[in-house]
Amino acid sequence: MAGQSEIVPVRVEKMIPNKLIRFRWAASEGIYAPEEGKTPHPGGYDTTVEITFESLNKGETLVKIIEGEWRNTEDGLQGSYQNCQGWTNMSCCLKAYVEYGVNLRKGFF
Repeated sequence: MAGQSEIVPVRVEKMIPNKLIRFRWAASEGIYAPEEGKTPHPGGYDTTVEITFESLNKGETLVKIIEGEWRNTEDGLQGSYQNCQGWTNMSCCLKAYVEYGVNLRKGFF
């Protein structure tokens, strides 16, 4: 959540340098809408995140992020949408840092 730092424990399942990072972490469900008094809550289960890196042309890498095993409930779906937004932000920040040395996350989180 913007303006707040969090420590989020992860359990790394597999790592292949320059190819794959796979980990599990606790799912949060629900929507983040503080103006409506809504914040995500612990889902009581883990999701698996898999980040793959595929070398394309010289200087180009395709990064894929898949997070799965969400509950098929309204809160579970909302949690997945919130994380999708987070992964989109993280991907944009990673691109800015790798290509231009700009840290977009500094001061945001």
